[in-house]
Amino acid sequence: MNRNLSGDGLFRKTGAATLAVNQYMDFSGELDVTAGHVAFTSKLPFRHIRLTVSAARGTGNNENPLRTSLSKLELFNGGVKVPWPSGTVATGSAFLNQDAPGIQYGPAQLLNSTMTADFRWIAIGLPAWAQFDLLAPTEFDTYTLTTSNETAYHYRDPTAWTFEASRDGIIWETLDAKTGQSYPGNNGYVLGPHPVAFSSGLGGVSGMTLTLRPGASAEFTADTHTFHAIGGIGAVSGDALLTVSGLNLHAATQPGDALEVSAPLTLTAPAEWTAAAAADGIAPLASEADVTFEGGGALTLTGAASLPTGLHPLVTCAAPAVLTGFNPALWTVTADDPKRHYSLTLDGDTVALRIIPKGLLILVK
Repeated sequence: MNRNLSGDGLFRKTGAATLAVNQYMDFSGELDVTAGHVAFTSKLPFRHIRLTVSAARGTGNNENPLRTSLSKLELFNGGVKVPWPSGTVATGSAFLNQDAPGIQYGPAQLLNSTMTADFRWIAIGLPAWAQFDLLAPTEFDTYTLTTSNETAYHYRDPTAWTFEASRDGIIWETLDAKTGQSYPGNNGYVLGPHPVAFSSGLGGVSGMTLTLRPGASAEFTADTHTFHAIGGIGAVSGDALLTVSGLNLHAATQPGDALEVSAPLTLTAPAEWTAAAAADGIAPLASEADVTFEGGGALTLTGAASLPTGLHPLVTCAAPAVLTGFNPALWTVTADDPKRHYSLTLDGDTVALRIIPKGLLILVK
């Protein structure tokens, strides 16, 4: 099951099936994984694409400035053609006869060209570009270009170009670049399919809170994922870098419960932590990867009276992973038990909650 998350509120994932999250940057609510697996996929679909032609064949070309021409740009996903979404917005550099009635040479012709002389993209000047807003994230893994079938103008066929895409229309990623394209003759040709190379993954920033219930898991692939908070009892894995400002530790339901993390984690400041305690204690964050603290914050503890006096692990790192940057002096603890003192301490690669009785007043005569 694939899903794009947006808006706020609660999204609860149930059942054993894997949920593939393609986009979450517009989501500021809570993703509560009560069962099964959530995979934050390695590629986030793009909304914007741009083709820039920097060189053409040129042989026999007396045009000044130079022009380039194409009949079609097509996208494919898994070998299946991806229809252009209705309302796709086409823009681009200067093109031929842009005001001539009945003749259309603008970039929009790359989307619906009829392969006739009066319906194709003819751009004036190199480099020339055509850009498209698909109005929504669209998945594709290859593309093709089709040259004009007018042999008299074969010199306009592109020989070098870049194919770019963007998720927001601001930050662009080069998915493919070609130079030295050759042609066996002067007819129309389909160039491709050309695979696209996603150099970055899903990584993004959102206000999402991720909660895992016992037995649930989440996986992050590629890049850096920044969201509000992570918590619960379950497993977090992947080759991504995770950054959060909140940590929500749940009450353990049985000995050994933990939020197991195997991806590098950074906790930003000021951090907002919560921890719930019960008879079996607090389920800590147990990391097999490095954990980095960028500063201090505040911990709010509930169910504190159920914990015995002493040290209770909250964040642990298993060697060779290391915990860095934690300074107990930068943290405050608020507990719902006024009878004892609560503070955070660092014991090697473990951040622990320390509970001690309140001091006794001794009168000496």
